[in-house]
Amino acid sequence: MNTSKMLFPYYWTFSQIMVASWFIGLFIDVNIDFGDPQGFWTLRVLLPVLAMGICILKAIKNNEKK
Repeated sequence: MNTSKMLFPYYWTFSQIMVASWFIGLFIDVNIDFGDPQGFWTLRVLLPVLAMGICILKAIKNNEKK
């Protein structure tokens, strides 16, 4: 299975989702006080990683249907 051919149509969508999730994580980290001494939970890293994983799993699932 060639994953580069499988994921190529999704690159633009994946990039947009990653940037959007980074901004959402940044907004949450900056504006909500979680009581952590450092003041943030690094959601600006966690959310894009989760979003990319979900996008890859979705692409694999859609490729199996074809």
